[in-house]
Amino acid sequence: DLVLSNRKIPDEQSTWQYRLFAAVANTNDVFVMGVTEGKELNVLETLNTGFSAVAPAGMTPSGLALSADQTRLYIACSDVNAVAVADISETRSRIAGFVPTGAYPTAVRVVSGGRLAVLNGHSGTMSVIDAPADEMLPDYTTKAMAATPYRESFSDSLPEQRSSIEHVIYILMDS
Repeated sequence: DLVLSNRKIPDEQSTWQYRLFAAVANTNDVFVMGVTEGKELNVLETLNTGFSAVAPAGMTPSGLALSADQTRLYIACSDVNAVAVADISETRSRIAGFVPTGAYPTAVRVVSGGRLAVLNGHSGTMSVIDAPADEMLPDYTTKAMAATPYRESFSDSLPEQRSSIEHVIYILMDS
């Protein structure tokens, strides 16, 4: 999913007019790109939606929505049944917390009253929930993390270094 923000952040070095957010499913990432007046794209940052910095890929960010004031980015994280709430009001974005959802959220939209409509892919249902206030995010985050089988202690068994393999190329031949 993609969503475009025209909210300018005070930054003397910034040359972009818009920020384009792109969900990168099969990862934990949302790419944040600056779009210049000349329509050039530059990656400004990669927003990690993982429950922690070392969490393996598996959040599967699928859907994106902006709050009305464009200071919050809501990210449907399909494989963990949660919506990540990112604070995008500053130069660097950060995950502020998570909201538990139904099974396999694939899309999120902000609807009237600042509520969130979340499409649940496994059941084909839609949930409408109140956008969480900042003080509610720690409690919601605890509930979202408890509902997933991933635990931080699992990272103890991960290799210290990443694989040296950077690219895999598939060659398909028509016979």
